[in-house]
Amino acid sequence: MRILTISSLYPNNKDPKHGIFVETRLRHLVKDFPEIKPTVIAPVPWFPFSSKRFGEYAKYAGVVKQEVRNDIEVHHPKYLVIPKIGMYLTPLFMSWAIAKTIKKLSAISEEQDPRSDTSRMTESETSRMTESETLRMTEDETSRMTESETSRMTEGETSRMTEGETSRITEDDLRHSDASTRHSGYVLGRNPEQDPTSSLFFLGKTLSSFKQFLGRNPKKLPFDLIDGHYFYPDGVAIAKAAKKYNIPFTCTARGTDINLVPQYPKALRMIKKVFKQASHMMTVCQALKDEMITLGADKDKISTLRNGVDLDLFSPSNEVEQQIIKGELGIKNKLIMSVGWLIERKGHYLVIDAMQNIDNATLAIAGNGPDLNQLKAQVKTLGLENNVKFLGSLSQPELNKWFKAADVTVLASSREGWANVLLESMASGTPVVATKVWGTPEVVTTQHAGVLVDRTVESIGVGIKTLMGKTIQRAATRKYAEKFDWQSTSAGQFKIFNTIVNKE
Repeated sequence: MRILTISSLYPNNKDPKHGIFVETRLRHLVKDFPEIKPTVIAPVPWFPFSSKRFGEYAKYAGVVKQEVRNDIEVHHPKYLVIPKIGMYLTPLFMSWAIAKTIKKLSAISEEQDPRSDTSRMTESETSRMTESETLRMTEDETSRMTESETSRMTEGETSRMTEGETSRITEDDLRHSDASTRHSGYVLGRNPEQDPTSSLFFLGKTLSSFKQFLGRNPKKLPFDLIDGHYFYPDGVAIAKAAKKYNIPFTCTARGTDINLVPQYPKALRMIKKVFKQASHMMTVCQALKDEMITLGADKDKISTLRNGVDLDLFSPSNEVEQQIIKGELGIKNKLIMSVGWLIERKGHYLVIDAMQNIDNATLAIAGNGPDLNQLKAQVKTLGLENNVKFLGSLSQPELNKWFKAADVTVLASSREGWANVLLESMASGTPVVATKVWGTPEVVTTQHAGVLVDRTVESIGVGIKTLMGKTIQRAATRKYAEKFDWQSTSAGQFKIFNTIVNKE
């Protein structure tokens, strides 16, 4: 079975941890079902400058066009992201990048490709488009955008979202205009098929225009199915490309694509179209499935397939090994971990505040992001410089080592789909304190796993003290995590994909 996995949430040579949960799920699917032959399209925002002064966006300039990761071919087409109003345009730009790559992978000639001015635009041409030119391309749609809608994503809101999310929180309700309205100047002659007064001429041109309007390519493509991830903008872009090339697709909800993005009415309208067009949909937790049904998705088209944890990569420590590793890391007291992108939504600032009332403990924060300086200033203001460490971005083996040394891991998020960091901590033997939001209560269900708390400084502090005051065997926490392997998830995916392909 030849599948095309498409997601902007996927690792690349400049950011090997970006969207690693999508790659991990695909790796385990191929491992469990070798008959799956995957290719990956992982679009990245186009950005021309690699200087560090441009912050996180600079790394996009160095992302290679193609690479092989874990024996899987990965393509990274570039797509345009326009600040502010990009929320309404990125799905279109992303769909062009995806369609162009599908065409390349399928060796489709320009003559066979559906004739569309926009589909023939090259990446460089897209990147040279000015904001005004972009808006003029779809006057019918942009004329319906109100000023309040275009400015709704304020700087403050976007700064609190992950890098991946800010590039994904982009809305588009733009449609390709009918190609037939742009072709004129037919050569006239005596042949009735060229004579505009002939019924044959009319019938031929009508059928031709109709085929162009459908945007379908008649050539058999080398893919049986598209495995899409994240409903907006990825899902919207995937739906456009899938329709153009007549490929069935699935889409997996990951979190903010369902529990945040639909707050924007135009985005919700487009997401609902994906609900209808997708052959099947998946979620990583029941909470997201429930929300999708509330938003109008057909419950019979949704399956919940939670993420697993790599039990080999995240190995556990016993109590003796934990103390040895603490010594190697220079930790002399209780160790509390807080892991994630440094943004408001992850709640690191709440954990820092809670540290004021926790004695004989060190807080280690793993991750980077736009709030780094703000969090460091908070630590200094509270006089906690000797109690808080900023570790920066860690590789998964490095993170496993810190988890194996930790006594507690805290996740103070305001929104989560299925928080992989919780399972990674538990697989390492460390129980968790987690805010009870969205899918998190589905992850933390026993005392060996940890405790659920409200998203307040006081409640987080109580949760930390509660776990530190208990004697929870690290082996028991690890055993709990072992229930969340990848095999059942892979089996569920394969069954869904197989049903769709056989139906087609």
